[in-house]
Formats: sequence, C-alpha cells, structure tokens
Amino acid sequence: MDLQALTQQTELNQFDIGSSQWWDKVSQVGTPIQISRNDGTADLLFLWQEQTIEPKHKAIYIEINGVINHHDFNAAELTHYKNTDVYYYVCNIEDTWNGTYALIPVTEESVQPAYLGNEQQQITQHRNWIMERRKHHIADPFNKMNLHYGPWAAAHSRAYLDPNVIHPSWTDFDNSTTKVDWSELCRTHIYQSKLLQQNRRFWTYSTAEQTDSDLPLVILLDGEFWVESMPVMSPLSSCTQKELLPPAVYLMIDAISVQQRGEDLTCNPVFWHAVIEEMIPMVAQHHSISLDKDKTIVTGQSYGGLSALYAVLNWPERFGKALSQSGSFWWPHMSLIHNSHQEDIVMSLPESLYLDKYISSLDSQYKLDVYLEVGLREQMMIPLAEHMHRKLSTENHNSTLSFYDGGHDRLIWREGLIKGLTWLFKQ
Repeated sequence: MDLQALTQQTELNQFDIGSSQWWDKVSQVGTPIQISRNDGTADLLFLWQEQTIEPKHKAIYIEINGVINHHDFNAAELTHYKNTDVYYYVCNIEDTWNGTYALIPVTEESVQPAYLGNEQQQITQHRNWIMERRKHHIADPFNKMNLHYGPWAAAHSRAYLDPNVIHPSWTDFDNSTTKVDWSELCRTHIYQSKLLQQNRRFWTYSTAEQTDSDLPLVILLDGEFWVESMPVMSPLSSCTQKELLPPAVYLMIDAISVQQRGEDLTCNPVFWHAVIEEMIPMVAQHHSISLDKDKTIVTGQSYGGLSALYAVLNWPERFGKALSQSGSFWWPHMSLIHNSHQEDIVMSLPESLYLDKYISSLDSQYKLDVYLEVGLREQMMIPLAEHMHRKLSTENHNSTLSFYDGGHDRLIWREGLIKGLTWLFKQ
C-alpha cells in the first residue's frame, strides 16, 4: 500500500513524509496509526526512523501476534520509503483484534538467511532463525501504550483495536512509569527439592488479612512472569477490594528455564508431587490455606494450560478447579506444533488427545470446574480447546470455553486470568 496515499487519511497529511515536523506528529499521535474502514477492519501503519547516512540496520522485521505467521518463510519486513529515513509496514485487520507486536531491527549478520536442504530441514533452519532473532525484539519507540516494567515490556508493544478488553484492575500497573520492584510485595521461597533434585523458587502473595483462615489457594504456573514481567499482585488486590475475588493466597512457581518448563509442565507427575508435598506445606507455614479442593485453583498458559488440567484430573482430591489458557493439548505430538503453519494442519489432529484417558477414567464422585480460553487466531489450538471442552462436558464436568480475538499472547492472557478466576470463584 502506498504510504503517501495512506497518510493522506491521517493527521500526518499536512507534512512532507520524513520531515522533522512529520516525525514530531508521529511522536505526538503514537503508533501504530489506525485508519478505520467501513467493512469492520482497520489499516494499521507501523513506522521506524532509521538514520539516512550509514544506516545502522540492514533490515527491520516485524512480528504481530496472531496477525503475522512467523512460520512463513517470507518474513514480514518494513519497507524503506524512498530518499527518507522512513521505514513502514501496513496490514489490514479486523477491528476486534488486540495483542502485542515487536519491531526487530537487525544488522547484516542477523538478516534472514537462505535455507538449504529438504523441506523439513528448511523448516528447522527457519525456526532456529526465528528463535535467534528474538534477542533483537524491541518495543516500538513511538507506541504510547508501552509498559514500563521488566524485560518483557522492553521487547513488546501493545495494540488494542478494541480497548474494552482491558480489565480495569490493570489500570494502575499500565499507567505506572515509576521504577517499582513489584516482587517486594511477595514472599520469596527458595529451597532444595528432594523430589525434583534441584533448587526451586516460588513466590506467595496474599490478598487476605493476617487473621483470615481457611483461605483459597491459587497456583500460577510460569510464576516468574506474573511476578517479574507482568506483576499480577496489584490487579488481584484491586479485584479483592472490589469483591470480584475473595481474599486468597497465590502461589507462583518459577519455571526456571525453557528447558525446565518443558520437563515440568508436560504432564510430569513428579513436578506435581513436589507442588503438593513440598511447596504447599511451605505455604501453609505462613498462611492459613484451605485443604478443600473446591477452594484450590490451578492456572496456566500454553504448556501451563496443559499442566493445569492434568493436575486437576490426576489429583482431584486436592485440586478442584482449573484455568487453562491456550492449553498445549497437542502434546506429545511435537510434529503438530512444528508444522502448525500449514493451512491443513487441522486435518492432522488426532481423534483422541493425551488427557482424554484421564477425563474418561476419573472417578464419578469428582466434578471439576474448568475455565478454558483460546485465541481466535491460534489456528489448531481452537479445535483442541473445543475438543477438551466437549470431553469434559460429556463427563458432566462444569466446563466453559471463552474466545478472544488474538493470538498466543501473554498480554491477552492477563485479562483472561482475571476473568477466569472471577468465574471459577463463583462456581
């Protein structure tokens, strides 16, 4: 799409493209610039300013969650506007989408390489390049909604075409520009796990008074994200004060690393024995937590969403409620996720999934409450979530499935976390 024709429909139209006045206006209005259409879509204009003399970067890539398929070999790249310092990218998208994006400026050595070998070898090479370029992800300098806390915020920008999706409990955090160590609100626990044979870390946070007893326990997997990158403590306290959530204790478990996460959260019974036999008793030393399964919730996203459901199915006497967001129910069929870019991948989904056997064999005395959530742009994750919802409902569990217009995105999961907890505590 021609940049000049597009900017004629914006506040930029009164200045020459790339002039200092033009860039001043860009800074004032912020990016991405949204141009609404009459068909329920909008054009989004992303911009980058690159020095014209001896440009520092060889290419400016972009990743938009749920919009750009990064598995595609044709990596999305900003276009240089002739004889200026302007680079731009335009996409047309439904005006209900919300999510994150990153700009990816790279030098010569990090430009997308030519792939060699057969199709599978090229897929592997492309995946390795995508993983490697993540270290170059940065937040959009012109985005006026950038968050200001933690490494995740430094590598992601927010874009809301439907800002009503933002839960009001996040307002204080979103508007915060001061440097606050949110983790100081939590109690940090580090111990040597006999079951896992390694040092483990977790945090606890209470929204209750010290004199409260028999408190609900909520377990958050990927706890380091919810403590250090997207601190959930203030929203939880806000919802408690407004009586959307009851006073409770929150146990947030550190994933440690990508590799350790892949071991712990892929239906690993030893991990959950460590949670039940080691971590929860340590929490109980400081808080009066309930042993009632119906007052205990396990939450997780992606692998964590798989693990949360696995936990309630295997230890229903301890965990009675699960919040599973974009659960990796394709596991252990790794080829499905590696080939998820293929348009016909849904045709390759197995008729039965790994967790089916646990749902079918669960003693009828246990009736679980399960909140499932998945993004409408998550391709094969949608039928997988629908399968789990049907299977649970068929066995008379109390299951609900919620959709959002977005991708596999932590930004939107934070909204669903609050909504899911609110729903589960009402059951």
